[in-house]
Amino acid sequence: MKGLRDEKVFPNINRKDYPTLYPAGAQVFFRVVYSLVGDSVTGFKAIMVFFDILTLVMLAALLRSWGLNLARLIIYAWNPLVIFEISYSGHLEGVTVFLMTAALYLYATRKKMVAIFMLALSAAVKLYPALLLAAFLNRGIRIKGILIFASTIILLYLPFIAAGTHLSGFLPVYLNNPYESFNLGVKYLLMGLMPGIEYRVLSWLFIIVLAIAGLVVFLKHKNTVQAVRQGYMLTGLLIILMPASLHPWYVILVIPFLVIYPNPAWLVFTCTVSLSYLKYTSPNGIMPLWVLLVEYLPLFVMLSAEFILSRNKGRAKPADTDGRYNNRKIMKVRR
Repeated sequence: MKGLRDEKVFPNINRKDYPTLYPAGAQVFFRVVYSLVGDSVTGFKAIMVFFDILTLVMLAALLRSWGLNLARLIIYAWNPLVIFEISYSGHLEGVTVFLMTAALYLYATRKKMVAIFMLALSAAVKLYPALLLAAFLNRGIRIKGILIFASTIILLYLPFIAAGTHLSGFLPVYLNNPYESFNLGVKYLLMGLMPGIEYRVLSWLFIIVLAIAGLVVFLKHKNTVQAVRQGYMLTGLLIILMPASLHPWYVILVIPFLVIYPNPAWLVFTCTVSLSYLKYTSPNGIMPLWVLLVEYLPLFVMLSAEFILSRNKGRAKPADTDGRYNNRKIMKVRR
């Protein structure tokens, strides 16, 4: 691979000695894109925008299938975070979120095995959509769904099997090194409250909590609508309990769900999360405390208020038989 190094970009790359964090699906995608546009940055960004447009197509199809107003597309299409991080910065979320949204649409239209395959492709490009598998595995398709998901991931990794123990790339360092911590809310709070706790222990504690949440969702009986909503809840929990770093473009993952389940707390967070870039302008690259407060305090306060209000509403008015309160039109979808 040394032959791919140039004299202009490579000398300025940090962490030259670390293997890439991007999984096998991303590597395959990079190779395909290179065969199409070479090393053109503009060409790469154009491809990301193309997939972003396909995401809008998938969201429109999902809204139409559930009888929801297509005007909701504005939540995604006009979101500043999406526009900046995909079209300007060219982050890989362009293709990751498209594959995830396609999986949501296919699942909602009862093409569940194909949906799980698309979700596996999404997780093979960026790891975090893998958590949504727990919401996709309903009774009757669990074993088959796990086999499809696992076999897709394995097949994509086969060309890289010679990497051996380096298959995980930079991930162990990413989870164990406090230097890699970026823009974390709950984790930063716990590190302040328990200064003696090891960073890597806290990272794995968050992973265990996320795994338990996934297991709870996995064991629950769910229909199509509930599965999508549970996917939304798992995505939100993932962002709150991100084990290593929360870069702004990671938050794009939750925005397609907001088209279906609009939520003021998360909409505000998709805007305030961009303030984390101020870390790079601060002395010694330390995140100013006020930035974290402006980002996370409104999110936690608004989510807490929403939870309290929903609990009070639940006591005042009996729930539907399946426990759903919102989006009456969505509830009419076939099980």
